[in-house]
Amino acid sequence: MEFPNIGYLTTEQALADYAQLIPAIKQQYNAESCPVIVFGGSYGGMLAAWFRIKFPQHCAGAIAASAPILQFLGTGTSQWEFNAIITADFAQAAPGCDTQVEAGLNLILKLGQTAAGRAQVSSAFKLCPPLQSPSDASALVAWIEDGATSMAMADYPYPTSFLTPMPGWPIDVSCQRLTVSSDPDRLLARLADAIGVYYNYTGTTACYNLQGNAVPALGATAWDYQSCTEMVFPISSNGTSDMFPPNYFNLTALTQYCQQTYQVTPRPNWIVDNFGGVQINASSNIVFSNGRLDPWRSGGVQWDVNESVKYIYIEDGAHHLDLRAPNDADPQSVIVARKQEVAHMTNWINGHNSAWKKAHGKKH
Repeated sequence: MEFPNIGYLTTEQALADYAQLIPAIKQQYNAESCPVIVFGGSYGGMLAAWFRIKFPQHCAGAIAASAPILQFLGTGTSQWEFNAIITADFAQAAPGCDTQVEAGLNLILKLGQTAAGRAQVSSAFKLCPPLQSPSDASALVAWIEDGATSMAMADYPYPTSFLTPMPGWPIDVSCQRLTVSSDPDRLLARLADAIGVYYNYTGTTACYNLQGNAVPALGATAWDYQSCTEMVFPISSNGTSDMFPPNYFNLTALTQYCQQTYQVTPRPNWIVDNFGGVQINASSNIVFSNGRLDPWRSGGVQWDVNESVKYIYIEDGAHHLDLRAPNDADPQSVIVARKQEVAHMTNWINGHNSAWKKAHGKKH
């Protein structure tokens, strides 16, 4: 295998590593009494929450931003909500934007059935090499869906390069390009221009190679492996509650791919079995934050679990916006969220210090 140590890439290993590292660092710096707060966004947010759940002796609390710990089988999470949120983001950005995306994707699939149609699509999207088969047209649709998903995740109010260079509010910019006219003969060209906000905002890409890396990998192989082991997300589209062609989660097909690619078999129920799913009422001192614009909100904790496991909703937030550095363009909703998180952390720290004093009879 190209990555001989990839088998160590598990949630259990990551959490166990920190369970060893934190006390070692505290001992090294004579800081055994000092409280530790763990932070994370996205997968890191999941790890932060699970670390507090599994190893409460090593941290006083956790900030788990955009942490989809319920995006698994057996949690009651809808398989359709993820793509419905993306669709709502595009619908809000400009009237008819979502319906034009839907029409463009369906047109690609239709034209992809003939050589003449594939040539038309390839020309509109400047593909290199051009589409050769109907399955290539389906691959182009998936590529566009990936770009739309990433824009929804990183729909920040200011320019970023988190995934790839994009302007502030990239979905707004994309929808402006798509809805600049309603000429059906120009739909493919407008859709290509719109998705270029994600794949080619700098204008440096002369043509798109769907087999290549159009954007930075961000550990794509590592995440692909994890999606074959523990991170099994049953996300689907239906073309009704969302703007994407029907594409249903298929555990059999996923298992076949994973066994062929990594010689592993997915464990779709392991995360819930190991960490509790929605049954985390006995936990304490965790903040789950989710932004309305973020599709991963679909699998997030969106209620106050108990008196100290709290939910913060960020009206104008995308993927873990609250963990990004403050910016003049930040919406008020994320400014308020950060203040709430600081207040919770202050309470956790004070509680830790009080408990330490009672147990050891001394202050820091």
